[in-house]
Amino acid sequence: MKKILIMTIVGILLISSIGSIAVSDDKNNQIMKNIEMDLSFSEISITNDNQLTSLKINNANTYLLEPGKPMLPANVETYTFPIGTEITNIQCLPLDIQSYQLSSKIEATAQPSLSGVGSTIDDVSIIYGDAPYPNKWFEYDVGCGIQNNERCLILKIKLYPVQYMPGEDSIDVAGDFKIDITLKENEQKPQQNSADDQYKFIVLTPSTFIGNLQSFSNHKINRGISTKIITLNEIYNGVYFPTQGRDDPEKIKYFIKNAIETWGSQYVMLVGGVDDFPVRLTHVLVDYDPDDPDEEIFITDLYYADIYDEEFAFSSWDSNGNDVFGEYEWGSNKLYDDVDLYPDIYLGRLAVSDDDELDGVINKIITYETMESYKQDWFSEIMVIGGDTSPQDSSNVDEGEFTNQFVLDIMTGFSADKVWDSNYRLSWYNPSGVDNINDGFADGRGFVDWAGHGGATVWTTYPHNGTRQSLPSPSGSYRSSHALDLENPDMYPVVVVGACSTGKFSVPDCLAWSFVKNPNGGGIAAFSATSLSWGYDTEYVVQGLGGRMHVSYFYAYKDGADTFGQMWADGVTRYIQPNMDGGEHKTGEQWEPFGDPTLQIAEPSNPPAKPETPTGPSKGKTGDEQIFTTVSTDPDGDDIYYRWDWGNGNIDSWVGPYSSGQEIEITHVWDEKGSYSISVQAKDTNGKLGEWSDPLETSMAKTKGMEFPFFEFLWNHFSFFSIFEFLFNN
Repeated sequence: MKKILIMTIVGILLISSIGSIAVSDDKNNQIMKNIEMDLSFSEISITNDNQLTSLKINNANTYLLEPGKPMLPANVETYTFPIGTEITNIQCLPLDIQSYQLSSKIEATAQPSLSGVGSTIDDVSIIYGDAPYPNKWFEYDVGCGIQNNERCLILKIKLYPVQYMPGEDSIDVAGDFKIDITLKENEQKPQQNSADDQYKFIVLTPSTFIGNLQSFSNHKINRGISTKIITLNEIYNGVYFPTQGRDDPEKIKYFIKNAIETWGSQYVMLVGGVDDFPVRLTHVLVDYDPDDPDEEIFITDLYYADIYDEEFAFSSWDSNGNDVFGEYEWGSNKLYDDVDLYPDIYLGRLAVSDDDELDGVINKIITYETMESYKQDWFSEIMVIGGDTSPQDSSNVDEGEFTNQFVLDIMTGFSADKVWDSNYRLSWYNPSGVDNINDGFADGRGFVDWAGHGGATVWTTYPHNGTRQSLPSPSGSYRSSHALDLENPDMYPVVVVGACSTGKFSVPDCLAWSFVKNPNGGGIAAFSATSLSWGYDTEYVVQGLGGRMHVSYFYAYKDGADTFGQMWADGVTRYIQPNMDGGEHKTGEQWEPFGDPTLQIAEPSNPPAKPETPTGPSKGKTGDEQIFTTVSTDPDGDDIYYRWDWGNGNIDSWVGPYSSGQEIEITHVWDEKGSYSISVQAKDTNGKLGEWSDPLETSMAKTKGMEFPFFEFLWNHFSFFSIFEFLFNN
């Protein structure tokens, strides 16, 4: 077993060359560095549909989305450097520029939506003009955050490989970029804390819960996580560090900063709901509709995790000093605060209201980790729930199901339980949509993903092009009461709820917290928004705002996050990009992590290789035993389990373990004639899932014997009549 290695410089495009030149500056104890990279884009695809042109570049990872302006491919590159690094210059030179003449205007970005009734470009004023758009080839943003358990300087560069000249109906497309970053690094690395004075995990709590938390602390210490419980009164009274801050939330935030710098803390858990643990309210204007702007003041616990600004100074979220926090175009004077947004510590909250509630959640956490749930067979299943988030959209896309499928494409290796309107599992009545959801929880799932609409205590969505939110059947909603009644003991998923306000824990028993709160089932942890959530429609739903944040958590897991807190912080960091507007700021701040941030959800190891295509007969007979073989290897040398998909809707349970590289043999019998695609998947002993193999095609003919097609028809269609069963068996 080996720790996954993450390069200091992360890029997803083809890197044709990369170089670094370092020169020492002895006078200032600094090293001057120049980093050069050449990045290449694939060929642009130009499509004309409905008298509008759409553009796509396959290896560009996002879009430039501004309501009413042309929608263009873009790409965000992320680079990390040691704390103390000073970036002195950034150049991104476009190369291999090709010009293309267009036959129509480029499709514009539609109006983001809250209501979900469907947004069209008619909802906004289209702004083409004559000037090139965008008027730059790149933008960048610098912040301080935590990645791979290390605090670092984070540089995000957003490249714009397409420039549109609307007056000429033409585009210029850069096939390559030459990136040049000049920086200064300190020769002396930050001093590390000794093992004796480190507390990797700090638990902040009102005094009333300290007794209940002792078993939790002991459990964490026994798992090798140095843990310290601190009461709010100890923070306010300066027991460990001198008290700093103008109010209770700021005092807590300064305490977390001191714990990072003195104890080397990497994780913090806040214990208590709004009545027991202070919250910070933030002030972001979202003015996509100037006639009806979103001026909601909402809770954000990102405030407690965003400790430092880009200069590694304390980030108060009140840079203008007016005691109004997190301002973005706020008030009549359109005031701003300098908010870094990048988490500097892995955070989670247990929004408990009493001792019994806390005991129930702690018992679930201890059980989950003791069982190593991420290694269990049921963990390799994911349930996705969605319908048509924005009916009547221009492309006829069911956005909830589209988002779910996007998540499934990220979470390769997981078996999908799709509770959708399109397959009637969300909309049927026997079993109902609620029944199918409850059954999914009861059968055990590693993750449950919801994509739709909601309120504090309810999740809902539309059927395809529906006129009212009527799903899931039978009542048209899934409520906190449903979550609190779930019974799936010892099989607790991580729950992601994509919807407005389902994480608004200022409301008693909000939906997301209810999953975690349930002592007999529900989820082990949850992500959800504390306020109104904005999003785009059609296939662009996952490219910005709530949809982009939604899928970022799954990217974080797939990229190697092995704790719940890492999944949250890495998801937020992935979401952030240069030049975000009010809606994007609100989205970045509003998603709440309910749960233990140190919760182990994966083992830090590498997955097995994709198994070889199964070998075996290409044809056979029903009732006869068929033999198939395959093999996979594990890069860390771990033993391997396998499971088989026989192409008839049945996936076998995991078998093993087998040694890495050991060829395995398995038998199977088909009862019905037909053609089948057989594939196999591997996972290691740490629960890391590999990809499914390429399929082997085989066909089964019916075993020869007396055949009676008429009676076979009756048997297949009317076997519930006992007389036919009697005739065929006798």
